[in-house]
Amino acid sequence: MALFAASAGAASYMSGGIDLINRMKSGCTIDDVIHLGAIPDRRSIDLSGDYLSLGAGVTHDAIAKSGLIRDCAPSLCDAWSPVANIRVRMKGTVGGNLMARDLSYDFPIVAIALGATFEFVTATSGLKQIGAEDLDQIEKSDLLTRIRIPGIAMQSMTLELGWKPHLAFALSFLHEGNYVRRIRLSAGSGFDRFCCSNIHLDTPLTATSIQARWSEFADRLVSDLPTPAEDWKATANYRRRLLMTLVGRKLAVLSAQGAGSNG
Repeated sequence: MALFAASAGAASYMSGGIDLINRMKSGCTIDDVIHLGAIPDRRSIDLSGDYLSLGAGVTHDAIAKSGLIRDCAPSLCDAWSPVANIRVRMKGTVGGNLMARDLSYDFPIVAIALGATFEFVTATSGLKQIGAEDLDQIEKSDLLTRIRIPGIAMQSMTLELGWKPHLAFALSFLHEGNYVRRIRLSAGSGFDRFCCSNIHLDTPLTATSIQARWSEFADRLVSDLPTPAEDWKATANYRRRLLMTLVGRKLAVLSAQGAGSNG
């Protein structure tokens, strides 16, 4: 924090360096680079109670291959295994992916879908926590230290990245035994900001019941999102109809295995 504040020009933190180097290739000027390699526990993966705790320096490959995550949240490992290419998976970090706040990046929508909170060290207030939906509240000097995901053993998720750059989304399910209590849809690519919608089920439903009503639930989830982006890649109406179809497909094949299963 002190090094960032002392910079006379443009400063940037660096962990894996993937996003920073890409920005510099695109013309971004950085006067001071503050490497985060000496921060303790920045690559730790822990389970504390029902919270999964990830250090901001955890790589994408580490999430995909973590035995601890595989035991409590196999769907997260499965969803994250094919992300990007081997160079990005080995060097890129979840902290860097989040702090870039790039709508085309994928860990923000996973964090939002799973209800994650982020812990920061700040220049003004010392420590700060924000919810994953509030990425726009992060200051450039804020240093992300940990990501915490609540109720990880009671959640499962699925990730759709095959239609980028038109859109990408994550779906999560909060389980109560063999029933589903909540469905959450989050999106980034294809929208003007990260966004999400929720269905809270007063009466929990089985996966089979959700499968039978997939069209209804897909319509509710997609309708509660803001209007998608309108650009040269696709119209807003096309994106909305595509999202409805893809979310419906995910719901129609929802696994009946309960928490920890791959949606």
